[in-house]
Amino acid sequence: MKLMMLQDLIKDLKSELSGKFEDLIVAMMTPSWEFLAKEVHDAIAGIGTDEDTITEVICTATNAEMHALKATYQQGMSRVCLHEMKQER
Repeated sequence: MKLMMLQDLIKDLKSELSGKFEDLIVAMMTPSWEFLAKEVHDAIAGIGTDEDTITEVICTATNAEMHALKATYQQGMSRVCLHEMKQER
């Protein structure tokens, strides 16, 4: 119930805001592990890899956040981090 309300709030905010301010507000409303999973996905997706983002996430996350990030990434992004990193080589 609480998660559904949060998702509705984020959807409403996205419809009312734009640009960097929208990005900031949505990031602040998103649970940290979901935000980090999306950042890692975006850093790996496409041509090239944004190593700075990946390094920042890995070096600043706690063990608990890393476990939550891994589970969220595998569920939400439908690929395993290791598999994508191997593809980048």
